Amino acid sequence: MDITECRAALRLIRATIEEHCPPGVLMSEEQVNGRYGPSLLDEAEALSVAIVATVERLSFDGVPKPPAPSRRKSDILWESSFIPKFQALIAALGETRGGQ
Repeated sequence: MDITECRAALRLIRATIEEHCPPGVLMSEEQVNGRYGPSLLDEAEALSVAIVATVERLSFDGVPKPPAPSRRKSDILWESSFIPKFQALIAALGETRGGQ
């Protein structure tokens, strides 16, 4: 998998969040670049923040959920399970789009 495919996958996830999640949970790409940085992992971090914000807004029981322990991007990058999980996500996305 190359960087172009990774960017395409992140664009697909961004578009899905923009379409289906509450307004304001996802920063614009320019805001992401300013706050987190321009890398693919920075975009992925912003997307994950938007997903968590959506789950928190849609919580039905009204009881706040304790946050998971904070992890630095560098820790995530070096986890041995990160790349295989990301590749599985990309493969699944490809299957839902007809293998493109």
